[in-house]
Amino acid sequence: MYATLRWMAAAVLLSAWAARPFSASAQQIGDAAVDTPCEGPVIGEIFVDNHTIYPPVPDSAQSANRIRRLANWVANRVHRRTRVSLIRNELLFTEGDCLDPFLIEESARILRALSFIADADIYPVAVSETEAHVVVDTRDKWTLKLDIRAEVDQRFRLTHVSITEENLMGTGTLLGAYLIERDERRDLGLEWRTPRLFGTRTDGRIGVGRTRTGRFFHESLTYPFVGEVGRWAFVEFLSHREDLFRYVAPAGSDFTHVNLPIRTSRAATMLARRFGTPGDLTVVGAGISWEDISFDDYPGGVTVVTGFDFSNPDTADAATAAVLGPHVNRRRTTRLDFMAGKRNIRFVTRRGLDALRSDQDIRVGTQALATVTTTLGSPAWASGDDHHELRGWVSLFGGAAGGSWVFNTELAIEAAYPLGGPGGGMRDVLAEAGAYFYWQPGRMGGRGASAGSPRHTLVLGLKGAGGWDASLPFQL
Repeated sequence: MYATLRWMAAAVLLSAWAARPFSASAQQIGDAAVDTPCEGPVIGEIFVDNHTIYPPVPDSAQSANRIRRLANWVANRVHRRTRVSLIRNELLFTEGDCLDPFLIEESARILRALSFIADADIYPVAVSETEAHVVVDTRDKWTLKLDIRAEVDQRFRLTHVSITEENLMGTGTLLGAYLIERDERRDLGLEWRTPRLFGTRTDGRIGVGRTRTGRFFHESLTYPFVGEVGRWAFVEFLSHREDLFRYVAPAGSDFTHVNLPIRTSRAATMLARRFGTPGDLTVVGAGISWEDISFDDYPGGVTVVTGFDFSNPDTADAATAAVLGPHVNRRRTTRLDFMAGKRNIRFVTRRGLDALRSDQDIRVGTQALATVTTTLGSPAWASGDDHHELRGWVSLFGGAAGGSWVFNTELAIEAAYPLGGPGGGMRDVLAEAGAYFYWQPGRMGGRGASAGSPRHTLVLGLKGAGGWDASLPFQL
């Protein structure tokens, strides 16, 4: 335990180092020398026009328009606009920099990726042959959200109730509370997240709450690759969760589900570096991770559920609990992680895919990432020995787009290989794949809204998952 705490303290210190402010130029790949003269105009001034949510409704004698005007006026008054300083800090350029169309487009894409920005457009305005102003035009989303969901499955029940403000006082900070109750899951929690921790590009997140069997907690610090020009990225996270893993009982059983209590704690930190130019990037990274998965309440805590009534479970008999034995494998390991990959990605802008009225930046191209980890020290396994293990992940992406269609596909594979110990050979093999095709008949060429908003979007999706020789709880 003390060794783990020391390791976590080191991770937090490394997080603080990674979270220190970086200038935009320090992040960019292939920077020119500071004193290199500009081939084009220099940016004179930057004007930020941060529009609120709803545009004004024209005056009309119709009662529907009057009601709409009043509703829009109230919503705009209640909503606090995104602060100009936050928008400026997301830009990849500043006054005095050379005007770079690529950095302008990347900055607009970064702004559109923020959950509280509905749309963003950045364009230069020529002042002279050697100077240009830049206009940053954004529109906010409605960010105060009350989400209530229910379902009728033998009886009416609420499955999700949450209230969240995603742009608190215009700072981009998310603050929310939620209750999620669906089958074995019952989470009552609070969530806080900010994209600008201590004024840097570091994303900070904390969540706490209770489950059916105990507590959960998670925190993370993420300094992401900034657009396609960022050279460095860093991530640190810590999570703990006490929960139930649900198994579906075979047909003909006296109950519908079996619940296995499980306690999972994880922590990790990784630093990554990118090389190359946008559209042709190589990424490498290294880090350390820790994992502790335990089943302290087995077999006495195993329960059975009849008729999907997870609020009133019964204690499982010894025979039922024994069936879960092969998946009750304690695991406590510290791992050294290595990551490498190739990213050949560019973006196209479409409207009317998943977002009905806003522009979306769609990935096209290919990406391949691979991570290999090896255990350190003396791992603890259910078998009681201390053999080491190699574990690997592979993630593949491919995407393409035409004038009226978009296609993308992803594949992720995970597997482990024990180095010694009982039962050698590959295990814990998990795979997940998905493919999606969007077709917008009648869409004209062009970018975003300039292409015209199509009246129809047809979507075809295919997704699958599988596993083999799982040593931990797993069921499709």
